[in-house]
Amino acid sequence: MKVDALGIDSLRKGVLIGVGVGVLTIPFGCEPFALLIGQPVLQVLSFSTIPHLVWGLGLGVVAGYGLRSSA
Repeated sequence: MKVDALGIDSLRKGVLIGVGVGVLTIPFGCEPFALLIGQPVLQVLSFSTIPHLVWGLGLGVVAGYGLRSSA
């Protein structure tokens, strides 16, 4: 099965898209969260960058491996 919108047809491409999504969630998730809890943005970013990239890597592996063509 192939997801045409994302074009994920290999593990490598899934990982790249997953890490890209992880990178995008950092500014869109961490900055509002830092403002909400009243902490400096850089402190929250330094604490959450690695978990976001690991999450993106995991998402990419699942998407890339799970969506590869079985043929």
